Amino acid sequence: MTKRKNVFKIKALSLLVIGALGTSVGLSSCGQSNNAESSSDLPNPTPISQVAVNTDGTVKNVGYLEGDKIMNSLDVIAEPPANGSVAKTLDETIAQNVGKDLYGGDRWLQAAIDADLASGSELANCHYDCQIGVHIDKDKTPHLYALLSRLHQTADDSGNYAKKYYNRLRPFKQGQAKNFGINTDKTCRPDMETSLIKGSYPSGHTTVGWLEGLVLATIDPSHQNAIMARAQEYSESRVVCNHHWYSDVDASRALAGAIYASLQQSDQYLADLKAAKEEFSKVLADGSSPANDKKYTLKEDSTATTEEDADFQKVAQAISGWNCDKENTILEQNLSSIFARGNYTAEQKDEQKDDSSSGKSGY
Repeated sequence: MTKRKNVFKIKALSLLVIGALGTSVGLSSCGQSNNAESSSDLPNPTPISQVAVNTDGTVKNVGYLEGDKIMNSLDVIAEPPANGSVAKTLDETIAQNVGKDLYGGDRWLQAAIDADLASGSELANCHYDCQIGVHIDKDKTPHLYALLSRLHQTADDSGNYAKKYYNRLRPFKQGQAKNFGINTDKTCRPDMETSLIKGSYPSGHTTVGWLEGLVLATIDPSHQNAIMARAQEYSESRVVCNHHWYSDVDASRALAGAIYASLQQSDQYLADLKAAKEEFSKVLADGSSPANDKKYTLKEDSTATTEEDADFQKVAQAISGWNCDKENTILEQNLSSIFARGNYTAEQKDEQKDDSSSGKSGY
């Protein structure tokens, strides 16, 4: 198994996924749709029964890429930053300052919500509901639910190669070992700390979230900017929660882009995407599953100790009454100097859009 060391090649993946995304949303230069997606040869969509949660909490599910078609993360992303490197120093600086700035606040609580990705969670496939205007539910939107469930497994299958190989120590575990500076042993989800035994690099949540964002942007291109902005915030929640280093999530976005490009060759993915697009248009039009049906109910990790359970209950109580308006307000704010987007006014942003559309170039 070969480890890819040239970090600069990651940039090529961005170009690859932009091309794939453009084709999927009908932005190709020839204005043609994906031929495979419109083909009558596509298989039947994945039935919801194949992704239903079993009584023991496991999922009857497989990813879209199997065997040698699985995107091997060891061949796609660079190695994690070495001790003493500038990148590792940046990781530690961000971890220290985010914990200091955001601990216990609204952005911290939003990160606790974003951490819910396990099978059986009310929130597992619903992290983009507020952006697309539809609540993704296994009963009301079975095709969307099945699609995202299989994307989740696809991302996990790919990321696990690097997770197992590098077995990188998570920031809160390093904080608990007192290996640097200030106290960084707290996380936004104390109930999950015992079960987080897989390596930190790359971030599984980020790979799943970024991949879902890319796919949902093809399903709802009218909200693609909001969807990908949410994908950015979702990935940063992993750092805010102190479950991951920033370089973990950065690498995961590149990995998700590579997986997305590879998915365009999967007939089953294309069949599920087609069914999900049709379902989304129908549900959005008839209002049968509005975004505000989203339930902000956390699923406690089964490995939580008594002490962790007590801390979890405080978090669960703190998000009582959370809704899309609350979520959107939090994510639109510059809550940390580390993740601030800059103090651009709406007028300045509109001016930049006008410059772009008029053909002005920054080259």
